[in-house]
Amino acid sequence: MIKFFMRKITYRGFDKKLQDILFELDKQLIIKFYCSVLFFTSTLLIYATIAFFLNTQMQLYTLEVLLYILGLFIVMFKFPNIVFKLPMLIAERIFFLMYTVKGKAISKKDFQIIKQVDEIAYSIISRQKCRGICYAVCFNICKDLKKGAIQFLAIKDFVAKEGEEPYAIHVLYINNGWAFDTFSSRQYPIDKIHEMYQAIVYKNFSFYDIKDKSFIQFREEFRPEISKWCSQNDCSAFTRSSF
Repeated sequence: MIKFFMRKITYRGFDKKLQDILFELDKQLIIKFYCSVLFFTSTLLIYATIAFFLNTQMQLYTLEVLLYILGLFIVMFKFPNIVFKLPMLIAERIFFLMYTVKGKAISKKDFQIIKQVDEIAYSIISRQKCRGICYAVCFNICKDLKKGAIQFLAIKDFVAKEGEEPYAIHVLYINNGWAFDTFSSRQYPIDKIHEMYQAIVYKNFSFYDIKDKSFIQFREEFRPEISKWCSQNDCSAFTRSSF
């Protein structure tokens, strides 16, 4: 049902194959949104049920019930972190456990290592906040785990306008034949994510290539090379990237 509406509304200007790709990549946002709405709606229904119960069991007057409901709403807006942020935190956690940790690029044990040595990176990944900062996140994962590699590739820019580069630079963390994709916060077999993105692979850097460099050092050293490659391959070096 959700996919049907996304096809008809959000992705109506794209062909069916592209709609499937975009839905797969955007699924995390959709799931988080609907989980949050469901949780918030359920909270309101619970409040309404309590009010109805008090009215029928205690024979309160309508005015008293309305005052009770008003009091509940005051509490809701007095403590917005609990009422409004909690649903999103729950949705983020559900997505992380159902999707992000499933795969062979980063195992559950690996995620625990990242959590221990790099709390900021773990928080960004576990809360699906890594869209747009693929370079930094993948670089940190590789250094935190001391294995795998970061892969630079040009991906099809599905929202590029006429006259703009049809490709955008993107970075994946790869390990064991799988890739962690920051845009979707999910893990895929490398061949599958390449096909989805219609990717042109540029270069891999293993942990041993970056282990003695900071993120800033590596970025500044590599910037001229990747910028030159992008200009030769109709690729933007900045779209969907922190580069």
